Amino acid sequence: MSKSALTYVAVAAIAVALTIGVVSWVWQAAGRNDASRNRTGLTPQLMRLKSKSMRTMRDGLATSEYLLLEEGVAQLREVNTAAGWYLSDERYGPAGDAFREALERFDDDVERRDLASAKRSFDALTQRCLACHRGTSDVRLDADLAAPLANATVPGATGAPE
Repeated sequence: MSKSALTYVAVAAIAVALTIGVVSWVWQAAGRNDASRNRTGLTPQLMRLKSKSMRTMRDGLATSEYLLLEEGVAQLREVNTAAGWYLSDERYGPAGDAFREALERFDDDVERRDLASAKRSFDALTQRCLACHRGTSDVRLDADLAAPLANATVPGATGAPE
């Protein structure tokens, strides 16, 4: 094998090794980041319960099942009532009020059995969720706020009374 061929093979081997090393480092860093996320705190549990309620309502709209729609509204209202501090905190500003108003409009449409309006109200409710998340994406509960809530319970949350 010629000297230039050996050089080419050596450079290619180094490039492959570097690529594998970088990919491995990124993979490990992503794993550490994912493992470090608090998935059991009150806020993540609330968000999962809210998402579950929204999925129930979405399924009700898709199948025109008013029982599912009513169940989803009741679940979402229960989560918000049990954790009233969450959307009433000044950091969330008017987003909490807008969310509650959109939920009431959706509930009114469901009670009137107006599926077309309920679909529009659900879209508006979803937009309120997205707007709040966009506006608070950098907001995290600090220790001062979390400490008094350490013993708070939310129906359906892990360890909470049903």
